[in-house]
Amino acid sequence: MLGGKAVPYAGGLFYFDTHPETDQAVVLVGGLGNLLFFYSFTERMAEEMRVAGFSVVLPFLSSTGSGFGTSSLKKDAEELSKLLSVLSLHGKKKAVLLGHSTGCQSILRLLNDFPEDPEGGCAVCGAVLQAPVSDADYFSSVQTESDGRFLSQAHRMVAEGCGCELMPVDAFMHTPITAERYLSINTHNLDDDYFSRGISRALLSEKICRVRKKVLLVFSGNDEYVPAGVSCSEIGEGFKALSSLFSYAVLDGADHAITENKHCQQDVFISRLLEFALAAV
Repeated sequence: MLGGKAVPYAGGLFYFDTHPETDQAVVLVGGLGNLLFFYSFTERMAEEMRVAGFSVVLPFLSSTGSGFGTSSLKKDAEELSKLLSVLSLHGKKKAVLLGHSTGCQSILRLLNDFPEDPEGGCAVCGAVLQAPVSDADYFSSVQTESDGRFLSQAHRMVAEGCGCELMPVDAFMHTPITAERYLSINTHNLDDDYFSRGISRALLSEKICRVRKKVLLVFSGNDEYVPAGVSCSEIGEGFKALSSLFSYAVLDGADHAITENKHCQQDVFISRLLEFALAAV
């Protein structure tokens, strides 16, 4: 059973630290709808990180679980920045960020909005982005007639200045979601779009131009949220072309959350994460 300590860090938010005694951490940020312990291998990952001198820190953000619909990447970045400041008060000196799915966007927003480490705070040494996929690409590939109507409704609400109002409850994952966030997730070239095949080079450059840390993108080779015809390698090469700080790898046979280990996908990922973390700090 995974032990650790829960610590408040901003308002009613808290984080869970698997090994508070360590001075280095891997900070794990999940995707849409994820709670803290969403990886099936979290406990094993935490133990291997502990042996190498890291704890795993799992922050509860305003967007965690069902909160994503009334939050934003900007708010995620602000809360993660506060988290890093508080981590230093509890003995953490260095951190490697680990994003999963939409958590990858949150981390890139943090690195671009807050490129310098907070004075006296926990220093970010790099980031690993696991399953960095485009929500807009996926949802457009499975869009139904009713989804199209909701999309039109969201456009209309935003145009009328009602973007902060909620969409109908059945619009998106039966989760409260504002019209503005609904559009951002479901539309190309808006705030949540980082990894789509259609994102403009100029917009992507703007979104990562202030990143000062090394970033490893780890794509899943059998990701159920990547539509047919989308090349993860092309997306990875697009990031590399814009910044030498970015690199990428493809985890053969892995699904979106690396739920299985029958072909050692989880083992390979943990090894890559550990290798990156040790080199970064």
